[in-house]
Amino acid sequence: MTIVNADQRPSPGRLANLPISIVAASLMVVLFGGIAWKQSNNSENSINLIAHSERVVEALHEADIGVLQTESAARGYIITGLPSFLIERRLGEQRLTTALNRIQDLIADNQTQRQRLKRLQAALKERLALLEDGVRQRSRVGFEPASQLVATRAQGSMQRVNTILTSMQHDEQRLLGERYAQLKLDQAYTTWFELLAALSLILLLSTYSSLFRQQKQTDQRRADEIVQGERRFRYLFEHSAVAKTIRQSNDAMEVNLACCQMLGYSQQEFSGLNWADLTHPDDRQATLKAINALQMGNSDSVRLIKRFLHKDGSLVWGDQSLHLRRTTSGEPLDTISEIVDITKLKLEEEAHLAVLNYARSLIEASLDPMVTISPGGLIRDVNEAMAQATGQAREALVGQEFAALFSDQARAREGCRQVFEHGSLQDFDLRLRHISGRLIDVEENASVYRDDAGVVAGVVAAARDVTEHLRLEHELQALNLDLEGRVIARTAELKRSEQEVRSLNAELEQRVQERTAELHIANEELGAFAYSVSHDLRAPLRAVDGFSRKLLLNYGQSLDDEGHRLLQVVRDNAVRMGQLIDDLLAFSRMGRRELQAQDVDMEAMARAVGDELCSLEPGRDIAFTCSPLPSTRGDAAMLREVWVNLLGNAIKFTGKQPLAHISVSGEVKGEEAIYTIRDDGAGFDMAYADKLFGVFQRLHRQDEFEGSGAGLAIAQRILRRHGGRIWGEGQPNQGATFSFALPNRGDVPSASPTP
Repeated sequence: MTIVNADQRPSPGRLANLPISIVAASLMVVLFGGIAWKQSNNSENSINLIAHSERVVEALHEADIGVLQTESAARGYIITGLPSFLIERRLGEQRLTTALNRIQDLIADNQTQRQRLKRLQAALKERLALLEDGVRQRSRVGFEPASQLVATRAQGSMQRVNTILTSMQHDEQRLLGERYAQLKLDQAYTTWFELLAALSLILLLSTYSSLFRQQKQTDQRRADEIVQGERRFRYLFEHSAVAKTIRQSNDAMEVNLACCQMLGYSQQEFSGLNWADLTHPDDRQATLKAINALQMGNSDSVRLIKRFLHKDGSLVWGDQSLHLRRTTSGEPLDTISEIVDITKLKLEEEAHLAVLNYARSLIEASLDPMVTISPGGLIRDVNEAMAQATGQAREALVGQEFAALFSDQARAREGCRQVFEHGSLQDFDLRLRHISGRLIDVEENASVYRDDAGVVAGVVAAARDVTEHLRLEHELQALNLDLEGRVIARTAELKRSEQEVRSLNAELEQRVQERTAELHIANEELGAFAYSVSHDLRAPLRAVDGFSRKLLLNYGQSLDDEGHRLLQVVRDNAVRMGQLIDDLLAFSRMGRRELQAQDVDMEAMARAVGDELCSLEPGRDIAFTCSPLPSTRGDAAMLREVWVNLLGNAIKFTGKQPLAHISVSGEVKGEEAIYTIRDDGAGFDMAYADKLFGVFQRLHRQDEFEGSGAGLAIAQRILRRHGGRIWGEGQPNQGATFSFALPNRGDVPSASPTP
C-alpha cells in the first residue's frame, strides 16, 4: 500500500526571461516573494498536519492491536485456564492504555475525535470489565459459566469498540487525504508563484536565489518526510507479528511475512490466489457475506472466526478482522485484513471440551448425587442425581455454599475442611435437605482434585443415600433380638434332638453296612448273569447264522428271490442280535469297571479318534476340524470310548452329505470344561430328545442308519461316573450338536462301580 510516492512531489519550474522594467520587477519580486513565503509556510503547516494525522493513525492502530491482544489473552485464559494468558492480558491492557493516552494528547484540538475517544474509553471500560468478570468466573466456577457469560454479552460490547475505532480511523484517513490534497494545492501555488518570481529574479537574482533555495530545501524535506512515512508504514506492515493482507479494488492482494508463515504460501504465490482458494468450503459463504456487507456500506469493519486452508492441506483457524478503506468520495479503496492464528487455542478448546464432556458423562452416569466444590466451599458443578435429591435446578445450585444443602451446616463445613486438609473423606454421615424440607440420610465420600501444577483445585464429593440401609439396619436389630430368644429356645430343643439323632445314626450305619454287602453280592451275581446270558445266547445265534449260511450255499439254487431275501433277513438279524449282546455287555461293564484316573490331553485324543474314524471311510469327503481343547483328569480308556461313540455318530449320520462337516471345540466355564461336537448331518427332532440316552433307543430306522442305539447310553454312563453330564440339540436335516461337561481338571469322583 502506497501513501504518496516521493517522485510525485511537485518540482520547481525553470526560470524564464521576461522583459519587464526594473521597478516592475522589484515590485513583482516583493509581491511574489511575499506570496511564495506565505505558500511555503502553508506547505510546511500541511506537512506538519500530515505527520500529525499519521501519528494519530499509528496510535489508533496500536490501540486496535492492544484491544485484540487483551481480547485474545482473556479468551485464551477462559478456554485453557493457563496463567500465562493473564500475563499476556496485562501486557495488552498496558499497550492499550499507552495508545489511548497518546491518542488523547494528539487529538486535543479535534472536538469530534475527543467525543469519540470518550465513547471509546467507555466502551473499552465496559468490555474490559466483562472480560474481567469472565476471568473471575473461570477461576471460580470453571470454563462453561465463564464462556457462557462472555458469549452472551460479548457481541455488543466488542462491536461498539470496533465501530468507534473504525470511525476514528476513517475520520483520520479522511483528514489525511484532505491534507495531502491541500499539500498538493499548496505545492501547485508555490510552483506557479515561483515561476512568476523567477521572471523577476533576472533583475533581483540575489533575493530570488535566496527564496528559491529556501523553497527547494522545504520541498526536499517534505519529500524526505513522505518517503520516511511510507517506509515506516511498510516496516509496520511487513514486520507485524499478526498476519495482514491488503486487497485492492482490482482484487490484487498483498500480504506480509506473518501471513505467508501462517498459510505456507510465498508472497509471489499469493498474487495468483483469492480468498475463496484460502478459505475452507464450509466458511466461504460466511466470508462472502461479510465482504458484501463491507462493499454495500453496511459496516466499515467485520470480524470472523473461520478456517483457512494451509498450502499442505491442513486447517488453520483464524480470528480475522476486515476493515474497508474508502476514498474521500466514499468509493471503496482497499480492504485491510488482520488475522490472528488461533489454531492452537481451538485444538486446546476441543481437547478441553472433550475432557469436560467425558468428565460430565462420568458424573451423570453415577446414580449417587455428586458435586464439585471450590476451595472457598462454593458449588462448582452437580449431576442430575444431586438436582433430583435437592429438588433444585443445576443452575440454582451452582454458586451456592456447599454446606447450605445439609441440615447440620457446621458439620458439613467440618467435613469439607477435613477433605481439604487430609485429601479425602469416607463414610461421613450427613442429612441432605430437599427443597420441600424432607431430610435424606447420606454418607459422604470425597477427595481433592488438582490442576496441572499439582495445586488443589477443588473437591469431588458423592453422597450415598443410606435411608433404606438405616431402616433395614433398625429392622435387623429388632429381628436379631427376636431371633436371639428363638435361638435360646431352639438350642434346648436341639440338644434333646441331638441324642435322638445319635441313636438313629448308629442304627442307620448298621443298615448301610448290611445294604452295601447285599449290593456287592447282587453286583457280582449280575455280572455272572450277564456273562451267562451272553454265552447262552451266542450259541443259538451262531447256530442260526451258520445253518442259514449253509442253507444258502447248499440249497440256494432251489430258492426263489423271496426265499433268498428272507434268509438274508434272518442272517442280518442274527448279526444285529450279536451286536446288541456285545453292547449290553459293554454297558454293563462300564458300571462295574474301576476308574483309572490320570491327566488326559483331550485335544490329542479327539484328533486321534477323529482321524482314525475318518480313515475308515475312504470313499467319503469329510471335513474334520478340532479347535484347542482344555485338558481334564479321568480314565483315558473310558473317555476315549466317549469320543469314539460321539464322533462315530457324527460320521454315521452325515453319511448322506456329499461333503460332511464335523467340528470339535471346547471351553472352560466356571468349574466345568465343556466339549462340543457339531455336524451337518441328519439331525433329530427335539421332541424326542428325552430318548437320546436310553439303551437301544433309536430316532432313525435301521435301514437308514445302522447301529444298536447303545452308544449314547454308554457315553452318558461313562460321563456320570466321571462327575460329568451330556446333552444334545438338533433339527431334522440340519445337523446335530452334542456337548458334554467334565469337572475342570478336578479329581475324578472315586465312586464305586454301579450295578
